[in-house]
Amino acid sequence: MKRTVILLITITILISVSFPLFGEDIEIVAVVEKNILSVGESFIYQIQINGSDNASDFPNDKWDDPEFTSNFNVEFLGGQNNSSRQISIINGRRKEIINTAYIISWSLTPLTSGTLKIPSVSVTIEGNKYTTRSIMIESREAEESENLKLLVTLDKERAYVGEPLIITFTWYIGMNINDFIFSIPFFKDKNFSLMDHSGLTPDPSSLVRFPVDGTSVTAVQGKGTIKGKSFTTVTFSKLVIPKKPGNFIIPKSVISVSAQISRDGRGGDLFSSFFSSFSPEYEQFTVPSNDLSLKVMSLPEFGKPEKFNGYIGELDIETSASPLDVRVGDPITFTMRISGPKNISDWDPPDLNKQYELAANFKMPSEISAGKIEEDSVVFTQTIRSLNDTVTQIPALEIPYFDTSKGKYRIARSQAIPITVARGSAVKVEGTTSTDSGDLQKEIVQTSNNGINFNYNNIKILKTQSVGLKALTGFPFNLLLIFPPLLFLVVLLFVLSKKGKFFTAKIGRKNTLAELTKELKNIKLNLEYSSEDSGRKIKVIFISYLADKMTESKGFVTEQDVKNWLINKNLKVDSFPLIFEVFSIINEIQYSGPLLQTQDRQMLFSNLIDKIQLAADDFEGRI
Repeated sequence: MKRTVILLITITILISVSFPLFGEDIEIVAVVEKNILSVGESFIYQIQINGSDNASDFPNDKWDDPEFTSNFNVEFLGGQNNSSRQISIINGRRKEIINTAYIISWSLTPLTSGTLKIPSVSVTIEGNKYTTRSIMIESREAEESENLKLLVTLDKERAYVGEPLIITFTWYIGMNINDFIFSIPFFKDKNFSLMDHSGLTPDPSSLVRFPVDGTSVTAVQGKGTIKGKSFTTVTFSKLVIPKKPGNFIIPKSVISVSAQISRDGRGGDLFSSFFSSFSPEYEQFTVPSNDLSLKVMSLPEFGKPEKFNGYIGELDIETSASPLDVRVGDPITFTMRISGPKNISDWDPPDLNKQYELAANFKMPSEISAGKIEEDSVVFTQTIRSLNDTVTQIPALEIPYFDTSKGKYRIARSQAIPITVARGSAVKVEGTTSTDSGDLQKEIVQTSNNGINFNYNNIKILKTQSVGLKALTGFPFNLLLIFPPLLFLVVLLFVLSKKGKFFTAKIGRKNTLAELTKELKNIKLNLEYSSEDSGRKIKVIFISYLADKMTESKGFVTEQDVKNWLINKNLKVDSFPLIFEVFSIINEIQYSGPLLQTQDRQMLFSNLIDKIQLAADDFEGRI
């Protein structure tokens, strides 16, 4: 009996220990996209889990290893189920295989050179903890290239917390590019906030858009020279606002570039590959930026005004009002134009209730409308009402700000606006004889819950109302006679207008193709291919056509805009390959270096025009 009990206990322990073997085995492994790369070049680090889709307790952006976080910029990309299900039928027998899996991803960017360690990571899976192995990578300083350069500039080397700065990236391209990836670790620095900078040219033909570290930037294509050598340039800027004080080293940005190298002595011309028998050869380049540093200082506490609202930078305020001749309680449109700082569009409106003289004499809504951006100014509009007839002006507004050029707090003041305020309209209340100003103000018509309380002091104004057949011709019975035909007329006009809009839109859509064909033929007939601006002209014709088809205002239409429009129309993006092939050729022209010969340019642009015409014809037929 005793031996039996011992045997049962032993079997139970063995079953408990080996229980996971009865289910699907769990395997966890850490992998990297590449293990030899340049400083500032981002790569993907993944934890791949097989045998389960239930993972928890893994690090997001916070890692416990301080050495790792000082060597890498870390961005958590999230986790996703990677399970699969496969069904096969062989000789009538059905077989189903289910693989459960989960993937957790990070984007890592080395900040220093050398042999760097990615530490082991622990993940809890179905109540059990699993640990990956550590991974070593080799980080090297990116090498300078004569044909590819990246220049990064800040408009200031010293700034205050909250002061907007402009960081500008200029990529100099001296060879033909097939593909590229920007990596800008600074964009992920949580010590700074970033905003789009609106100082771009409105010319759509010079604009290009591409992804950078999970976001997108709109850049301007142009030309530039370095030491007498001509380059195609791609430039974009961001507003940078420091969140905390300190001395910051801005890590190098890097562009990973696939560029064409020469095989036949023709100078590495990408576009010659369209017209020659050989296939172009590409080589991978890593383009580093220059070093940058920034000192950020705290705002001084001494002298900070009571009403300081965080406005930083040179500031100017102008006010206007209309009308200027009013009665007590009449609405006055009060406009405030604030000019100065680069991030003016991000500012909150001034709190008018803290403008004590204004608040004492005027009634104002508790909330103010959003500002309207006009060049380097933001315009706020508010309705105010005078509370009494003793008011002679809308007082000057005072807005405290920190003047970064002087390093001290200052007050921006507007000019006072003279106005004339008369007493409110009055009606003599029957039985009263007072004429002094105090009693006269009390005679202003008051509004009750049922409307205005009128006082009749002459019985002759009352009219006797009759009842009978004659009364049927008066109001409101005459409305019953004219309402049906009036309603019919309104409905008829509505239907006609809808049809008119439909036919107008249909005709407009047909005209867009005709206009496109006409404009493309004009370029061919005029033989403008020798001009370097021909590519831009062709691009404008193409995107204007797409903008019209999408009923968008003419402007900058991107490849992604077209994809989104097709998806919203429940159309398959893959059904329009010619449209996106045109975008691909345009991008190649946009990023090409200044190496294209006149003869090749003519052939390339002629080919592009034919592609656009075919793509547009196909597009018309499918939509």
